[in-house]
Amino acid sequence: MANWCGAKTRAGGQCKAPAMANGRCRVHGGKSTGPKTDAARPGNTNAVKHGFYSDALLPEERLLYERAEVGSLDDEIRLARVKLHRFVRLSGSLELQDMVDGALEVTRKIGMAYDPLIEDMAPYDKKEFKAAAPDYADLIIRQIDLIRKLELARKDMLKDNPPEDLPVTKIQIEVIGGRKNTNPSDDGPAG
Repeated sequence: MANWCGAKTRAGGQCKAPAMANGRCRVHGGKSTGPKTDAARPGNTNAVKHGFYSDALLPEERLLYERAEVGSLDDEIRLARVKLHRFVRLSGSLELQDMVDGALEVTRKIGMAYDPLIEDMAPYDKKEFKAAAPDYADLIIRQIDLIRKLELARKDMLKDNPPEDLPVTKIQIEVIGGRKNTNPSDDGPAG
């Protein structure tokens, strides 16, 4: 076992701290191998993806979120486009059934009603289920308006603070007064 750590320091020299059993000091002892017990593993958040909306996205929406191309209001515009895609996809689809399950309204009716089987009034106890389906046309229009407002805000921000180097997107060459004689014998050096 070495007496001193010997790891390279920021200054370029060698660390002179006392070494542990692995040959390095406590500061330079090597990378962590992670939690050792099953109880500690759920608390490990090293691979958590950060972001305000990251846990609100469905798995198939994560790809859309990462692909959306926008300017400086990135997160808001990306989320608005993903939500617009969700609304368009859900409008008139069978996946609406899954969404409606959370929006069920259950009402219980108790009273007296005429029963033709016994030809007399009888008590009844009914449960009615009403599904409140969202108005997707209205949601789509609102989402498009939100995207429009965000893009206008982005455009205003770019007008006030233009980027230093704009990428070249198109080069157009127009020849004015070019040579009309295309005789190859005329292609020699000037002289």
